[in-house]
Amino acid sequence: MSIAERSAVVITIGSLVIFGTYGFSRHEPSTAAYLVSVIALGAGIAFVRRRPLRGWLALALAGLAAGHLAGGLVTVGNDVLYNAHPSIRIFQYDHVFHATASGVATIVLWTFVASELDAMVGAIVLSGLGALGVGAINEVIEFLATLAHHGRHVGGYHNTGWDLISNMVGALTASLVLGCFAERHPDR
Repeated sequence: MSIAERSAVVITIGSLVIFGTYGFSRHEPSTAAYLVSVIALGAGIAFVRRRPLRGWLALALAGLAAGHLAGGLVTVGNDVLYNAHPSIRIFQYDHVFHATASGVATIVLWTFVASELDAMVGAIVLSGLGALGVGAINEVIEFLATLAHHGRHVGGYHNTGWDLISNMVGALTASLVLGCFAERHPDR
């Protein structure tokens, strides 16, 4: 592992401990699920990764782990951070987080497939669609969490719709950036 990846692991473990302790101390029913989701995603990335990730990308993943834990476990007013927003609701933490996570997921997936595929455009499209697939899996998990916790902290149809739109914005933005600036082989 690179220095950045080791730093990302330390940041993620620290986030798990800090936000896990916070969530359990406040008796948040979804604490275990949030911790397991971050651990499972981290293990999945470690499993498929063949080369060290670029430093900024490893650190971005650690930031997303911390942001995800904070979003679901930190209370703001009478609700969680995910539902916090300024006066313009479109900039709700949940929407910005979904867009950012899908953008980073697109770039991570691209680093895994770009050197394996001859077609650069194909690698970008596959990565963007893969990120949307990851977002769809997240929505299934949110739906199951809604059933398990009787709708606590997870909105209904509107929340799912905005999450999917935000995922699409993030994946499309990252795909466009990759199309304009990406190297053919990210591992070199």
